[in-house]
Amino acid sequence: MKPIRILAPHFKDAVQLQWSGKKPLPLFPPLPIRTLEQYGSRPSAHLYWGENLDVLEALLPKYANTIDLIYIDPPFDSSGQYTKKISLYGEKPRKENSFEQIQYSDLWKEEAYLQFMFERLLIFREFLSERGSLYLHCDMNRSHKLRVILDEVFGAKNCLNHLIWGYKTGGIPQKYGFSKKHDDILLYVKGREPIFNPTRQKSYAASLPEPHTTSGKKLGVLRDPECDLCHNGSPGQKYRNVRCRDVWSDIPTIFRNDAQRVYYPTQKPEGLLQRIVETSSEPNSLVMDAFSGSGTCVTVASKLHRRAIGIDSNLEAILTTRGRLRRSNIACSIHTTCQTFDHSSPNSFRSIAPLNRPINPSDRYRYPDIKPTPRKKDDIHCQFDIKRRTLFFKGINSPKLQQQFPKNRDPKRLVQSITLDFSGVAGIFMNPILDQPRQTQTITGTYPIPEHAKTVRIRVIDLLCNVFECMLAVPHEG
Repeated sequence: MKPIRILAPHFKDAVQLQWSGKKPLPLFPPLPIRTLEQYGSRPSAHLYWGENLDVLEALLPKYANTIDLIYIDPPFDSSGQYTKKISLYGEKPRKENSFEQIQYSDLWKEEAYLQFMFERLLIFREFLSERGSLYLHCDMNRSHKLRVILDEVFGAKNCLNHLIWGYKTGGIPQKYGFSKKHDDILLYVKGREPIFNPTRQKSYAASLPEPHTTSGKKLGVLRDPECDLCHNGSPGQKYRNVRCRDVWSDIPTIFRNDAQRVYYPTQKPEGLLQRIVETSSEPNSLVMDAFSGSGTCVTVASKLHRRAIGIDSNLEAILTTRGRLRRSNIACSIHTTCQTFDHSSPNSFRSIAPLNRPINPSDRYRYPDIKPTPRKKDDIHCQFDIKRRTLFFKGINSPKLQQQFPKNRDPKRLVQSITLDFSGVAGIFMNPILDQPRQTQTITGTYPIPEHAKTVRIRVIDLLCNVFECMLAVPHEG
């Protein structure tokens, strides 16, 4: 297959980082994108399940030069594997009631990692509007080399800030060195007049005059109503609201009992993304996160009335983001470039492809015989009560989960979501019933059947992100 275009850096006179195998990005004819689910008539958030370069190539003709903000939290090349505790729904994951599943591996050869990032930074620039900004979230492992690559792609003069996000958790050294308590966020812009709405932060100083004094009023000194650490009613510290600095130590990371926690590794706090989104976009701006993960960027952007695009190759990430959006009553849609779901046969049952991720173009050459795994009809168990117009979910056949949790007698605890579509329309699940509880709850398992429904399409996703899908005829009374 011949490329239709080659993307190369615009700033060839910049200092360049060289590695074995460095080459520009060939763009191939885009893969078709299919819509899996849609909630609302005009979704403001679009989620894409697929390898992000495949999705980006497919979206480029539509979104080139239109996106005001791209935030990415890509792999850090941390030489680690990021896991999620898999436990029965209805309780918090704990060591004694769970097992770990790898969400993604962050193990790279240096040349492969640099080429991976180089290719994606080249195509990100094509998406940005002339007022657009890119925020690249990284850490000390690769921030110095990524900055040289960004200088080559965006131009060194278009680096607005090297931001530091400091926090108080993690990063304890084994023997030597200081505790690693910050991430780097590299901010680059495309044009000379980017969107930039200065935000403000509290600047504490004990030496400030009292708020009620003349000098205090002149300087705009304020005081927190209560000391957060004292818990004895003592007055808080004195501060001024100042323009945000490039060291952000006022945004805490997510703690164990945080209400926004979704049990996804590498989840970032909403406060961090709120500052970024408010600063570098405006209402109705297009915001993109091509390493969507837990979906914080997409969720925050949608809450702030931006249009959002989220991309991830991990189905768990897409489902987590969908749940956050729907719990906030945000209209969204899910699309894919993978070939996992086959809607050509209404009674077909499909699971995730054997690779346990979407199929991408290179897989078609490496694995020419790869196909979705067919499932037997008895893998989803439902019961209809026509007199009460109700469908009861009775369980799924998931041998691995049944082996991991042999004492479990409630099939609802093995399921993270169930989607039902009574419309009778093939293809997209259009405004379906979605039952996707939080980790500490379970699906209801009982669903009303619309009066004139003749069929129901059911999509069940278990704790391991195995997908069960079928279409059943709704029996009629008499």
